[in-house]
Amino acid sequence: DRSLREGSEPEGGINSSQSTVNSTRSSRQSNLSTVPTVHIPYRNSKLTWLLSDSLGGNARTTMIATISPCYAQYNETLNTLRYAQQAKLIVNQPRINEASLMHISERISTNLFLTFI
Repeated sequence: DRSLREGSEPEGGINSSQSTVNSTRSSRQSNLSTVPTVHIPYRNSKLTWLLSDSLGGNARTTMIATISPCYAQYNETLNTLRYAQQAKLIVNQPRINEASLMHISERISTNLFLTFI
């Protein structure tokens, strides 16, 4: 079963993502007080690379961890809970992109002006 193999592979799956989230979170925290000069390792895992715009960036993110009550999946459940524990420590600071608002406002004004001419 592919999903079982992915989670247990040492270089892939949730284990790799968990360690990458740890290093991503550490890099983000060290960059909060200084000028961003440290490389944030989003590409070390497929999951963190896909979520790079949402992890610690300008977005609100919801992470859902799905676990199994089956004893055979105990290790995967434990890894998922560890990943979720680390992922919840990532702090995002969403903010309104002022440049985008200005651009939209100008387009609306132009369209309204052209409509009334």
